[in-house]
Amino acid sequence: MVIFRTSKETLSKVVANCKHALEVRPAKLNFGDIILIAQTIDSLDCGKKPIRYRMEFVNCYEDREGLSERIWGRRWKYIIEGKNCCELNKPFDIRKIPHLNTKKYERGGPIVYVDPDDIKKLEDLGYLEVKS
Repeated sequence: MVIFRTSKETLSKVVANCKHALEVRPAKLNFGDIILIAQTIDSLDCGKKPIRYRMEFVNCYEDREGLSERIWGRRWKYIIEGKNCCELNKPFDIRKIPHLNTKKYERGGPIVYVDPDDIKKLEDLGYLEVKS
């Protein structure tokens, strides 16, 4: 499982298109892996939780056709294609969930890999369930 961070300005198009764009290719993603979509903290409205959506990873490819520019108005090197983008039942801030591993989720760039022990805890606490 991975967290992709995105700004308030790009979030709606990430969700609507089931795609994300990055300057670097994610190193450890396999077909079907869960991607949590997190809005950047600095662009959050008061009272909103950063992680409100999830999707499944399908593919990552170089954006040679300018798709990112057509979707978001800016060019990125890679397109991350997903499927089944859904809103979570319980939006959350992973930095504020008690008893997670000591990994510092607030650090890092636009890609943050979730510790396997933390994935299990998030599942057990119902944070990965989606609205029907």
